Amino acid sequence: MNSLRKWPLRWAEALDAFEASLEEHRRAAETGAAGPSPVLSPTAGLGPLPRALAGRAEDLLRRCRRLEAEVSVRRGLLARRLSAEPLAPRPRACYVDTTA
Repeated sequence: MNSLRKWPLRWAEALDAFEASLEEHRRAAETGAAGPSPVLSPTAGLGPLPRALAGRAEDLLRRCRRLEAEVSVRRGLLARRLSAEPLAPRPRACYVDTTA
């Protein structure tokens, strides 16, 4: 019975960490300051998600999918913009023989 009491708290902590990670990724996508992704602890061993937290988990999943879609669109726009940019001209190699 005691282990069941830990599940909601641990699940709540896992959802808090996931929400913080989503927020960090959202800010990075908005500013273009992408960096290494934070590592989230796996939820294995937490047991089933308590019903009381199901709504929050579903909301976070929706937010995650929305962010994935936004990042995908931004990536596509950036790829199109980069492919439309002309390549910088390569400098011509030159050699001047000053010994002659």
